[in-house]
Amino acid sequence: MQKYFFILTFLLVGSPIFSQKVYTSLKEAMKNPTKVEQLDLGKEKIKKLPENIGDLVNLKVLRLEKNKLIGLPKSFSQLKKLEVLDLRKNKLEAIPEALEGMENLKILRLAQNPIDSIPTWFPSLISLENLDLWDTELKEFPEVFKEMQTLKILDIRQTYIWQKHVEETYQSWMPNTEILSTWDCDCNQSY
Repeated sequence: MQKYFFILTFLLVGSPIFSQKVYTSLKEAMKNPTKVEQLDLGKEKIKKLPENIGDLVNLKVLRLEKNKLIGLPKSFSQLKKLEVLDLRKNKLEAIPEALEGMENLKILRLAQNPIDSIPTWFPSLISLENLDLWDTELKEFPEVFKEMQTLKILDIRQTYIWQKHVEETYQSWMPNTEILSTWDCDCNQSY
């Protein structure tokens, strides 16, 4: 166990993306916006991001989980280097259009938002590898996922997608993707 912990620590700490300073204040980050690569604004009760968030042009990791966001400003689309975006536990009813075309985004965490659909532009996230839609309000498996061949992990657990009989179809659309679902859940079974 200690060996695996050491390897994981080495990979995380040794990776250039994790060796940069992590800013925890937007005010502090805006003092020198082009130097900021990581920003953690999780659990800050933020309702709205300022338009100047787009000035963080070198930002690679942005944590905004557990806030009260209902959308993202248009300037967010200027964050072209963004690789990791954590928007879990906000109040997003739709996937923000400001994410369209973010070609470097690899990890997108949208769990526990009242999102009920995937936009048609979603395949423009051409580098997306990990998509977390756990406990959202999705009701059907959208066909746009067919075009997302870079996706390695798709978490749709605790959604309203209960179409077990078509699981093989989804797997054929995304043969290289591990789909985490509750299709095998016997949720009505009592113990």
